[in-house]
Amino acid sequence: MLILTLSLLQAPAAAGPPPERIDAADWSAAAPMLERRVGPHLAGLLRAARRGGSVAVPAEARRRFIDRSEDGALDVETIDVDGVRRHETLSLDEVALRVADSDVVTVRLTPPAVPDRITEGVQLTAATGAHVAGHRGEGCRLAIIDAGFIGLSPLIVSGVLPAPVAKKNYTSQGFEKSSSHGTAVTEIAHQMAPDAELLLAKVANLSQFKDALKWARKNGADVVNISLGFPGTNFSDGTGPAAKAVKKARQDGVLPVVSAGNAADGHWLGPWADPDVDKFLDFSPGDEGLTLTANAGAVVTVHLVWDDFPSTSIDLDLAVYHVGTPQNPLPPTPQNLMDASTAIQDGAQSPYEVASFVAPFTGNYAAFVNRASGTPAQVALFVSHDVIDGNNVPASSLATPGDSTHALTVGAVSVANWVTGPVELFSSRGPNLNGDPKPELVGPDGTTSSVASHDPFFGTSAAAPHVAGAACVIKSGNPKLNADELEARLMTAALPVPGASPSEAGAGRLNLAFDFVPPVPDPPVFGPASDSTADTVTLVIVPPADPSLPIEFEFDYVGKMGRGGDGRDWATSNTFVDLDLLPDRKYVYRARARDAAPVKNESIVTPDFVIRTRARDPGPPTAKKIKSTSFTMVLDHVDNPSGTEYAITNETDGTWINAKGKPSATPVWRTAAKWGKPVVKKLLPATTYSFRVKARNEKGDETALSGPLGLTTD
Repeated sequence: MLILTLSLLQAPAAAGPPPERIDAADWSAAAPMLERRVGPHLAGLLRAARRGGSVAVPAEARRRFIDRSEDGALDVETIDVDGVRRHETLSLDEVALRVADSDVVTVRLTPPAVPDRITEGVQLTAATGAHVAGHRGEGCRLAIIDAGFIGLSPLIVSGVLPAPVAKKNYTSQGFEKSSSHGTAVTEIAHQMAPDAELLLAKVANLSQFKDALKWARKNGADVVNISLGFPGTNFSDGTGPAAKAVKKARQDGVLPVVSAGNAADGHWLGPWADPDVDKFLDFSPGDEGLTLTANAGAVVTVHLVWDDFPSTSIDLDLAVYHVGTPQNPLPPTPQNLMDASTAIQDGAQSPYEVASFVAPFTGNYAAFVNRASGTPAQVALFVSHDVIDGNNVPASSLATPGDSTHALTVGAVSVANWVTGPVELFSSRGPNLNGDPKPELVGPDGTTSSVASHDPFFGTSAAAPHVAGAACVIKSGNPKLNADELEARLMTAALPVPGASPSEAGAGRLNLAFDFVPPVPDPPVFGPASDSTADTVTLVIVPPADPSLPIEFEFDYVGKMGRGGDGRDWATSNTFVDLDLLPDRKYVYRARARDAAPVKNESIVTPDFVIRTRARDPGPPTAKKIKSTSFTMVLDHVDNPSGTEYAITNETDGTWINAKGKPSATPVWRTAAKWGKPVVKKLLPATTYSFRVKARNEKGDETALSGPLGLTTD
């Protein structure tokens, strides 16, 4: 985790250069919606074609290591609504047509062969299996908010990293200056979710961080990785501006994945104690110096906070001395003072002091806290190096915003000890000081990196992007999942860390070896066996495919209250019969499916399925006013609605009756009101006839013929 130091007393940062240009066309209302149905490489080609026409495509393809034939054809995979996958060779124009086809769920490029380095975490967390199954983060936007991206461009040129769909620099330094930390974080996230679209933002302080979170939300981030901390902005209790910004992102549907911090072996927490009343804090009885060890040339930083946020009139001061070695101890005298922090707190300032220096000698250093005025209840120190005098307090050593209840907070386990544990000694522990459980998960660290300064990459900064990438992998297999559901699946599937408590490892080790994909097709499809009678509707779902059996189905009736129709809660049958309905009425239903995975994967709800009940079979007609060549017929239209139509046949000669009561070669359909009491004409005297009637609903489904009306003319 990278700590961004910010005091509320700091002057605002100098204004930075204008934001790096983003083509407004990239964020038009329609294009991103279509582009999110393809992988990032195809999306890049579509954007290039939209901006610069066909002449811009070859260069974009070369930059992305995309293999195109001489005529520009691409090797792609399409997946339709029935879950059928097809490999095709298509031009870019044909790709655009496929993307716009409502029967096509996704179009993606066959993965290009580019140089790559895979973090050990991809295999250890079972992400490799998810990739083989086709779940590589496609359709998910992953934002990385970090402090610098040195070396990003060479990794893009070499194909190790894709170009981000957007980037933003909030600092006064160049995007690829200050630090390579964000580049190393991005590499891990990309290797976990190689088809996720990347949004990269560089920040240097809390204000910029809050702006970057808003930018990520605005630009469609589903997941945001935050391997940053902001000491001195709260008391590790989940409150404060950084935690508030994370809360807002979560409420807006973004999953913030945040590193827990690296302070468990360099943290002290306790009540104010000064039994000898000399105004110096006793870290333990008789011990007024918190001792740490550092090598010559190391940067030592000590943060002091106390429980009186956001502003305080309790005034504490901090000083750090070189105190020699166990063999040659030195007194804490002015000559051995390394740094001091003595800001005044008189009501408007934050309860925060920080001391920092470059260690001139290898040996021990000691931090002292002096009470200038007032008395705090609780005090905490965060030290960049190991506390060695037995006063270390691992509990509640979380950095903010990792202490936020709205963050998915990630601790670290070394790749060398991934199965057996323990959690890294430095990995910050929970709970937060509000008592909320933390962290949620642990991810791997100590992984190799293409970034030399982070090879190997230790710290919760490395663990968090493994989890952020995993969240995108899960979302690519189940796009409808929201942030809470993504977190629940990650935690439910986690594997234990032997011997670790929940405050060390949360739910356990990141694990993608589980079924996180709903039944296919998604949404389910109503089959041709769905049918109706006059008073029933039978709904049948085409049997889907899924490895986690049995599959369950839920049917919902969508209609007006009091108009009939019912639904069914989850059951294993893919057939549902709705009873006691009205004839010749439109009924609307929806359905969804779910599997039997440990965390059930639910499909998207189907579009509305409209079905009409059939008309009720009419009874035999009756006759009156029988004459030698005609008679008057009375139809029995039972309780069919007024829109039901009827046809009358003279089965004696195989003709039908038209609107004027005369013979017709084909059926004549009319409502009961329009038929009235038809006079059947053109009959022969003293002849026996048989007439029947059938009905049809407004959809055109016909009933069987009624019973016969037999009569003999005069």
